[in-house]
Amino acid sequence: MKLLEKENVVLNIIKYSPIFFVVLLSIIITQIFISQKKEILIQDKIQLETQYIALNQQKVKSLVTRLNSFIEDEKENALSELKEKLKHKVYEAHQIAHNIYNYEKNLSLNKPLNKDKVIRDINNALSALSFNNHRGYIVIQDSDGKLLLHKVKAFE
Repeated sequence: MKLLEKENVVLNIIKYSPIFFVVLLSIIITQIFISQKKEILIQDKIQLETQYIALNQQKVKSLVTRLNSFIEDEKENALSELKEKLKHKVYEAHQIAHNIYNYEKNLSLNKPLNKDKVIRDINNALSALSFNNHRGYIVIQDSDGKLLLHKVKAFE
């Protein structure tokens, strides 16, 4: 009986060993395949990340450049508008001062013009004028450079 058992064992080995060998070989080949695919996926992931970052860097750079241009344009427009408003205020102040001077001149036809009174009247009329949200004000100097109207001077 021992011989029969040994034969059965040998037959079982012969019968099942090819299946075991095929299964083991397929597991090994599958593992190699999976590890290769994993490597390819990691390389693809790195490549995609690099491309994505490069593309977004270009987009951000473009947006920053456009935004910078927009800010510069707005700054130029605001400066031009401020210059235009300032020009208008200067002409307005000049017209007020000129009208006061002419009025005083017409009042004193035969007598000499009181320069101090004219300057005081002009100062009273123009001292309330301001522009640029009350950050700018009118300053008047005579031909010698002496300040005749200056808001800061009024506080000293």
